[in-house]
Amino acid sequence: MKGDKNYCVIIGDLVASKKLPERGKVQKQLQKIIAKINYKFPGYFISPFTITRGDEIAALPKDISFVPEIVSIIEREMSPLKLRFGVGLGKITTPLYKDAAAVDGPAFYQASDSLGKAKKENVTIVFNTEKPVLDTLINALESLLYLIKDSWTEQQRKIALFYSQYENQREVAKKMDISQPAVTKTLKSISYKKVKQAEEAVDYLLEDFPKSSI
Repeated sequence: MKGDKNYCVIIGDLVASKKLPERGKVQKQLQKIIAKINYKFPGYFISPFTITRGDEIAALPKDISFVPEIVSIIEREMSPLKLRFGVGLGKITTPLYKDAAAVDGPAFYQASDSLGKAKKENVTIVFNTEKPVLDTLINALESLLYLIKDSWTEQQRKIALFYSQYENQREVAKKMDISQPAVTKTLKSISYKKVKQAEEAVDYLLEDFPKSSI
């Protein structure tokens, strides 16, 4: 038990995973991606990402600030498959094990409830920071972002994902085997700059949360 300190928990789940024709292959892909995340962010996790049950993943990051970036990486690596995420802040009532599946407490219940809301509202992610006004702002932005991105074609989605990764239109054109003007046209048509501004607004709203000293 860790006293009165608040911890961050993130839980993710594959959308319609039971209907996937090659579920075992997808699970291996997911396992590979979370291992990559754990390696890419050394020292960031109290309990690194692990598969907790079926196609559900969970982790305890030391703070909430990198959660949007981590979700973006998982989305990019798993595309065109989709995941939903729930994020919660709250107490932990067990020891802080390395295995997130062995940790429990209100923070997990908050994250689980958030995941349930993400599924019910058909959005990518829902935050529960125990600050209602802030949660309303963040989740409204995330809902709008989901509506915009969900309207993109697979080609548009790939261009946006590659551009978010490389931030270089020529590199994206090379990866996609298309012309640079085609990349420019696509980024403009999907309002990429506006989407990026909204994503940065979410990052800004999450900046003020305290970081764990663990």
